[in-house]
Amino acid sequence: MKLLWITTVEINYNGISDCMYQYLQAMDKSGMEIDILAVKPSNPEYEKRFLDLGCRVFHLDCRNSNPPLYTIRLAKLIRKQQYDLVHVHGNSATMTFDLLGAKLGGCNVRIAHSHNTSCTHVTEDKILRPLFYHLVTERYACGKAAGEWLYKERPFSVIPNGRDLKRLTYLPEIRERFRRQWKMEDAFVIGHVGSFNEVKNQEFVVEVFQKFSEKNPKARLVLMGDGERMDAVKAQCQELHIADRVLFLGNVPNVAELLNAMDLMLLPSRHEGLPLVVMEWQAAGLPSVLSDVITRECKLCDLVQYLPLEAGAEEWTKAIADMPIPDREKACRMGQTALKAAGYDLEENAAHLKEMYQDLIRS
Repeated sequence: MKLLWITTVEINYNGISDCMYQYLQAMDKSGMEIDILAVKPSNPEYEKRFLDLGCRVFHLDCRNSNPPLYTIRLAKLIRKQQYDLVHVHGNSATMTFDLLGAKLGGCNVRIAHSHNTSCTHVTEDKILRPLFYHLVTERYACGKAAGEWLYKERPFSVIPNGRDLKRLTYLPEIRERFRRQWKMEDAFVIGHVGSFNEVKNQEFVVEVFQKFSEKNPKARLVLMGDGERMDAVKAQCQELHIADRVLFLGNVPNVAELLNAMDLMLLPSRHEGLPLVVMEWQAAGLPSVLSDVITRECKLCDLVQYLPLEAGAEEWTKAIADMPIPDREKACRMGQTALKAAGYDLEENAAHLKEMYQDLIRS
């Protein structure tokens, strides 16, 4: 069984790359050959993760600049490699170009996988929808909301963004090690994970933290991720005179470990699909406050609270202050039980996805 996975975003520290990597890492790949196609420049460090799993990584960087040329080159690649199945990971009907390349390349099983509930190429998405629906043979989504957004009334399969629950189990000794390293032994540590961009809204995270720290001087903020708006957020911290209480870690490979050191997480996104980080936070026993534009599918236990962004930083600050901080070990057990019950056990998910592939190719 020979497969091509196409990622329509850069291979880097982001949700789609993480979802792909987690599934490939957990999957029994015997009898399978899985290649990755990157259509944007990759982070070499993250790309190496796929290479270390035995995947080949191809590059076609002209998808955005010249879609017709991309489609032709993709068709040639697929015809040459004779893939049984093409699985495209993206956010919109611009996956049409990938699906068309797969069809012209002679691939009969063409999967589109929706990872969000909105897109940046709104006009292109609207224009391409009819052709997209014609070309796709299997419709997958990370969650109900993401599927309904892209496929409308058409049927689709939910492929949960499963998590490695063992890796997320709370370990107090790891918590102590990082808090000593950061000199935050007795601090109340608020965390955030995400690429620094307009969607993730880190400026609001900082604004909320600044107000919270006025009444809670031992509070600290830890930001994990990188991106185009990081410098602006650092400047904001300087302007608010809280730079000495905010730790920027950049892209880190050990987020699961670092979660041990946190007390509460924030995700005030302007829009989202089904954010993987929220599943991880619950599995790690961490309470979190999310913007109410994020799907309720995220809330698998009582550790999650929603607030509208329009409520403002004062209300978010109050929510943090009023939120009960649970016994982490008990909360971790509760969160992991909820994830398993909701179908977010990565090992089970990966085995099921392989079975789905086998059934599609046999039919």
